[in-house]
Amino acid sequence: VDLECRAVAGRAGHRDEAVVLEETAVHRGQSETGPLADPLGRVERLEDMVQDVPVHAATGIAHGEPRMFARHRVRVARAEGRVDGGGGYCNEHSKIAGSKNYEKIGEVEAILADASSLIPTMENMYPYTAGSTTGDAIFPPEMRAGSRADFLARLQDPQTRKAMAETILHDTTSWDNFSAFCGGFAGIQIAGVKPGVGDAYLGKRLSDVAKAAGVVDMESAAACFAVFDFFAANEGEVAIITHYGNEATVERFFLRTNMAICTDGLMPGPGQKPHPRALGAFPKALRMARELGISLERIVWRMATLPCRFLNLPDPVLKPGADASLVLFDPETVAERNDYLDPLVLPEGISRVWIHGQLVLDCGRLIVPKRFPGRILSSPIRPN
Repeated sequence: VDLECRAVAGRAGHRDEAVVLEETAVHRGQSETGPLADPLGRVERLEDMVQDVPVHAATGIAHGEPRMFARHRVRVARAEGRVDGGGGYCNEHSKIAGSKNYEKIGEVEAILADASSLIPTMENMYPYTAGSTTGDAIFPPEMRAGSRADFLARLQDPQTRKAMAETILHDTTSWDNFSAFCGGFAGIQIAGVKPGVGDAYLGKRLSDVAKAAGVVDMESAAACFAVFDFFAANEGEVAIITHYGNEATVERFFLRTNMAICTDGLMPGPGQKPHPRALGAFPKALRMARELGISLERIVWRMATLPCRFLNLPDPVLKPGADASLVLFDPETVAERNDYLDPLVLPEGISRVWIHGQLVLDCGRLIVPKRFPGRILSSPIRPN
C-alpha cells in the first residue's frame, strides 16, 4: 500500500485554520492471494502528524483501506481523541477489487462497523464495477518511481523490462497488481492516450495491444513487452479503466445507509474515452435507488446532506437566501445513458443545473460561463 499523509487547506501552525489529514491508499484491500505488507511504520507517521496538529484544527481521517483501520484502531482512536470537537473516518471509493476478494465483503463490513463504534464514520462510492486511474498504475511502484523520464527509460531497459514482466505476471502479494485484479490485460481498458499516437486503441483493452503485436499468450512476457512498448510510444500518457469488480458487491455497498456517492472522475482531453462515472455516477445512483426501493428523500440525503454533515458544512436547503446550486430532474426517468464505450452521452431526466445561482445547463444545452461559478467549500472550525 502506497500511503501519502498530507495536510490540506490550512496551516498546521495556526489554530484558526482548517486542516484535514488524509491517508490515501493506492488501491485498497487485500491482494489476490493474501494481505498486503503491514504499513505500521507509515501509520505511526500519520499518528505523529496528528499529534503535531493544533488541538481542534483537524477535521478527520480519510482513507480507502479499512484493513488498516482494523489493524491500528487504537492508534486511530487515540489520534482522533486529540481533536477537540470531533473528527471522523471516511472510507473512500468503497469497492472490492479482484474476484478472489469478492467473498470478503463481510469482513470489510465488520471492520467498518468497528470503526463506527469508535468515531463518526461515513463512506462513499461510485456505483460501477470498474475504476479508472493513470495507466502507470499497472506497473510495480519501484518501476514508476522518480520522474516520467525515469519511468520511460526503464521501459526501454531490457533487464528492467524482464523484471517488470515477472512482477506483473507472478507477484500478487507485495503490491496492488491491477492486472491480477482485472483478470489480466483483457480486463484493462484504454481510456486515454497521447493524441495522434494511440487513438486507434481508445476503448479497447491492453490485450488488444498485445494481439496486434502478434502475441497469443496474454500471460506471457511477450504480452507485457507489447504493453510496455505501447506505453513508451505514448510517452506514458495513458489512462485506463480497470474492470475488477462485480455487480453483487457494488449493489451491497450501495444499499449501506451511510454510503455517499462520488464520481472520482478523470477527464482526459477531447476525443478520449473516460470512465462513464464522470457524467453518470449521480444519475445512475438515482436510477439504482428507484429500482432498489430506496426513497428519493433518502438517496438525495445521501448524495447532498450526508457529506455536508460529515464535513461540518451547512445542510443544503431550498429557501430564499440559500445557496442556489440546484439540479432539476424527473425522479421517474432520471438515469445514466452512457457506458464504457460511449462515455460522454448526457444522462436523461435532468432538465436544468444552476451553480451558485447561475444557469449552466438548460434542457440539454450547455451554457459555458465566462468564469466557472464553482468555489471551494470550507468547513468552519468547531468550537472548543
